[in-house]
Amino acid sequence: MGRLDEAETEHRAVLELRRRVLGEEHPDTLASRNNLAIVLSNLGGLEEEPSSP
Repeated sequence: MGRLDEAETEHRAVLELRRRVLGEEHPDTLASRNNLAIVLSNLGGLEEEPSSP
């Protein structure tokens, strides 16, 4: 739908919450990292790694 910038913002917010609540190695946290990587790839920004806590 062409709203990748908004998707990136939401994925980053969800990832941060999952890291805090579930921990870095929880399967849901890892799924969120993967989802963010997909969005970044689509935006051409895969050189940037999602920030660590």
